[in-house]
Amino acid sequence: MKRLTDVILLLSVCLAYCGCTESVSANICSAGGVNSAVDSLPSGGIVDLTACGSMNLDGPLAFGTPTAPVTLKLGTGTITFTNTSGHGFVIGGSGSRLIGQGANSTIITTAAGFSGDIIHVEPAEGQTLLNGIEVAELEVDQSNAPAVIGLNVLSVRDPSSFHNLALWNMTGTAIQITTSPLAGGRLPQGIGLHDIYVQTKGSLSGDTVVVTGNQIYLGPNVKIVTMGAPTGPYRGLVIKPTPTSKGDGRYNTFFSGAVAGYTTCVSIEAPAVGPGSTGAIGNVIGPGNTFENCSLAYEMTGADSSHPAGRNWGLGNSFENAGSVARLDFALDNFVQEISNGNPGAVTLTPNSVSNTVFLRQGDPGDVLNMGSKNLIYSLLSNAAYIDGDLHVSGTLYKAAGSFRIDHPLDPQNKYLQHSFVESPDMMDIYNGVVTLGEFGTAEVQLPDYFEALNRDFRYQLTPIGAFAPLYVAREMHNRTFTIAGGRPKLRVSWQVTGIRHDAYAQSHRIEVEVDKFSEQVPKRRGSLH
Repeated sequence: MKRLTDVILLLSVCLAYCGCTESVSANICSAGGVNSAVDSLPSGGIVDLTACGSMNLDGPLAFGTPTAPVTLKLGTGTITFTNTSGHGFVIGGSGSRLIGQGANSTIITTAAGFSGDIIHVEPAEGQTLLNGIEVAELEVDQSNAPAVIGLNVLSVRDPSSFHNLALWNMTGTAIQITTSPLAGGRLPQGIGLHDIYVQTKGSLSGDTVVVTGNQIYLGPNVKIVTMGAPTGPYRGLVIKPTPTSKGDGRYNTFFSGAVAGYTTCVSIEAPAVGPGSTGAIGNVIGPGNTFENCSLAYEMTGADSSHPAGRNWGLGNSFENAGSVARLDFALDNFVQEISNGNPGAVTLTPNSVSNTVFLRQGDPGDVLNMGSKNLIYSLLSNAAYIDGDLHVSGTLYKAAGSFRIDHPLDPQNKYLQHSFVESPDMMDIYNGVVTLGEFGTAEVQLPDYFEALNRDFRYQLTPIGAFAPLYVAREMHNRTFTIAGGRPKLRVSWQVTGIRHDAYAQSHRIEVEVDKFSEQVPKRRGSLH
């Protein structure tokens, strides 16, 4: 009787592979049936479950081996894993595929209490990595196990693709890409994820999409949305290396996607320091992403100065209702470009951030809090930068206007006091004071010892105080001293002297008063400055 059952099972599998129209035997529409069908393919092949429709499976359901890649085709309906321990689908052989009939047609879910990964992709015994993996055209509903991982991708490399997927109703991690903990597990690299919709539900208990790998491409159309209020430190997308690896967390790209509703939408971070660990390097967020209703759109943060987030790019993205656009901490040589910000959003560079560039381009003004060093802030916005501390510019500062603003001395709680800068077409220095004439109606005024080394082309102004006097400069500047004459003894005189800088830097960096637009002396910007 057992031999007859096996013959019927093998015949049903054969009919499915041959494309015949006969219905699939009910024996295959179970975990045991699928496992038997996979075992019957020593060199790999296709197990076609499209005629099964909805199924209850007792997982884990493993397919694919180092020598036998298997394609598992799922039908229209709901596939429910009834086990509470172990995983659901387990893909363990290069070239293996899990293919449904579409995100609205093939739904994978679990019974309450499920504790594994719903889809687990990891090399089988004897392998260190997988490639050529494809998971597509299906939906994962985590309503009954919201804290488990929906899609766990371990030690997978290109060419591999995960696309046309929907993951719903999780509170923990929906997608994780990382290195297998098994001995010899290899770094994931070069795989693509596109046309994926992820939606969390309720209070979050973990980051939603976590990538630890190199050259992982998320986009286009990877959308990560939380429907609950942002809670805790959890983030929509996290790109990070492992604590002990010297080469992961690098050169990943997220483009033409969207993240909405998180405390932090996207985070690029270095790990806690471990032996040989490095920072997250060379990742690109953009172009074309939309960050909406995030307290912080994205952050770049390192563990310490030896493990910074370095040479990462955030560019060409749109921000809507972002409380803050970006935060950089232990960040080195990163580039942040804010465009189309629907609401004011801040950019913060902490004291540990060095040599980063922030470019604020369009929309309402955002604030830049720069407490780091050697950071370049470039903005086409008003009120774009707030710097808490000293600002050193080792070059020429171009501006349309300048002023100081302080608490008003007479009403510091309610008012500011503002004064405009004094401008000149020359690199002019101004010195002034009050002197009292001596018994012969003259006085010598002495200036600092560096005066003539710094200045040339002196100009004088003299004003008598309390009485008229025909004052004049009896002797011009010589050895940093000039002489006033023409007044009566004890007359007080207000004097002012100006000079044009002629130090070495000024000699080689004279201000050109009138400059054609698009010349080398001005930024490449069309139109008016107003």
